[in-house]
Amino acid sequence: MCTKAWGYAFAWSQLDHRLAGRATIAVCWVLYVGHFINTGHNPVFSVLLVLIGLWIPAAINLSGVKNMDPVVAGRRRPLGPL
Repeated sequence: MCTKAWGYAFAWSQLDHRLAGRATIAVCWVLYVGHFINTGHNPVFSVLLVLIGLWIPAAINLSGVKNMDPVVAGRRRPLGPL
């Protein structure tokens, strides 16, 4: 049994599922938020809504990873603004 072929197929399927999941989230976000905000159905504004809906959670996630360093290293950060 060729393990490289199975590994490649597994990695490709993971990438495919992640891309489909992100597209689904983007479409749901634009349809829901656009119903209340983008009442004129402007396509440029819909693209901006997609970018906002995908990059704000990504920025929060990246910020959380950066702020986890004191916890992982065993140091406590004083309470206050981040």
